Amino acid sequence: FVRETGLVSLEHGLEVVSRMTGNALDSVRAEANKQWQGWGFSRFDPQRPATRKELAVLLDYFADPFNRWEVDWEGNWMP
Repeated sequence: FVRETGLVSLEHGLEVVSRMTGNALDSVRAEANKQWQGWGFSRFDPQRPATRKELAVLLDYFADPFNRWEVDWEGNWMP
C-alpha cells in the first residue's frame, strides 16, 4: 500500500486501522471523517498522502494500543 513515491495514502492508513481493530472500513472512514477537524487537521481526503502525524493519531484513536495491550518499558507487547 505504499505508492510509487514511497508515500502511504490516508485510505491505506484507514485500511490498516480497520484490519488491526476488526472494525469495518466504512465505519472507520466515517468516524475519522467526523473527528478529523477536532484532531486539528484541515482536509479529510482519503486519496491524498497521509502524514506521520495523521497516521499516528488514527492508530492511537482507533487501536488505543496503550490501553488495549500491556507494553513494557522497552515498548514490547506483554502476553
